Amino acid sequence: MAENPEPDFSGVCDLCARTVAPSDGHLWVDDRDLAQVQRLTAAWEAEHPDAEPIQVSNLVTRPQPARWHVTHTTCDAVPRSSGYSIELTRIQTFRDLVGWTAHLMGKNWLQHTDWDDLIANALGAGDGRLLSTYKEPWTA
Repeated sequence: MAENPEPDFSGVCDLCARTVAPSDGHLWVDDRDLAQVQRLTAAWEAEHPDAEPIQVSNLVTRPQPARWHVTHTTCDAVPRSSGYSIELTRIQTFRDLVGWTAHLMGKNWLQHTDWDDLIANALGAGDGRLLSTYKEPWTA
């Protein structure tokens, strides 16, 4: 049996701002947020057809994607029955992240989330939801 690799990143709780142990947290997106973003995006796209030239002023009005949250199980009193949730024990390495990305790409709602921002977090950029231990191979 293979040994568990060291985690490449750790989560930071949206609610208490402390590091989340993999056994004590979830990464999740709320169905209600997704539904609202999908509705708003459909309305925005109807107002801005593909044939229309792209203007920066139009892009800034595009609805923001639904946010993936990181929370301690104890901090988040709302059961995750109204969303998509991944236990942090299941997403600790870049290999896990690639596997989940491949899986989620089959979901028709992924494009309406900020999963791409979450990946940037895992690489050390972004808003700090994930703290990266990633080091560029050429700088190590």
